[in-house]
Amino acid sequence: MRENLISASVPETAPRRPDRRVAPVGETASLGPFQLGRVHLRDCVEALAQLPAASVDIAIADPPYNLSKGGAWKWDISVDLPGFGGDWSKTMAGWDDLPLADYFKFTISWLGELKRIVRPAGSLWIHG
Repeated sequence: MRENLISASVPETAPRRPDRRVAPVGETASLGPFQLGRVHLRDCVEALAQLPAASVDIAIADPPYNLSKGGAWKWDISVDLPGFGGDWSKTMAGWDDLPLADYFKFTISWLGELKRIVRPAGSLWIHG
């Protein structure tokens, strides 16, 4: 059945992805000014602006939802769903309560930076 196998090669003229640099043992890998394998506590838009364009394969974002607007809201605990035990309510945090125009401006800025840093064949996953 080997005659049914199909093989293909990439033509020499095909665009190639940039080589990925793997740090030698003892050397620390980085992306732009950021050391990899570390958590960097920074303003996201400012940090994203420091990364090289088309430098990541995937970006996963879980942005603030701008939902801390007041009012009484509770989960309906009359339904027994695994993992949803007890009462809970919205956070009501100041950082999640922006005027709509400011929230829109913030959203456009981080989305624009993510679009810039993700490679053309990459993926952008946004929790919502």
